[in-house]
Amino acid sequence: MQLKVELLTIPPKTTSRVQPLDVYGFRPWKRYFRMCSKRVLIDMIDFELFHRENCIMLQSLVFRQFTSHRDTNLWKYSFYKSGCSDEKPDVFPDPVEFAFPKNALYRDRCEPRKRQFVRCSWCKDNLCFDCFVTNYHN
Repeated sequence: MQLKVELLTIPPKTTSRVQPLDVYGFRPWKRYFRMCSKRVLIDMIDFELFHRENCIMLQSLVFRQFTSHRDTNLWKYSFYKSGCSDEKPDVFPDPVEFAFPKNALYRDRCEPRKRQFVRCSWCKDNLCFDCFVTNYHN
């Protein structure tokens, strides 16, 4: 099987308008990361948010959530909105609204005393911070 590749060059100072992830993909990613950070601070979770290793780990956890099948259309939309693809994806739910529903205090897999931190994009379970960090899907 032979693949045909077309190389395109992005003109200088236009990446914010034509680079797929700059056009849309990074926006929900950053909102998700900020929401995680905000929840750590508001819930007074014993987690040193501003240490390099913890920042990297939190970014890794966000990456893990954004690689679920739920977000396939989000990434397709990034390419569609930037003009790299003509295929308009189906409507998709906002990943931040899905993961951090309003007034959600319940949990599915955690100890009863632990407050919900996030809803998992993979299994849709509500997880406390400890379960989220231990990344129980691995």
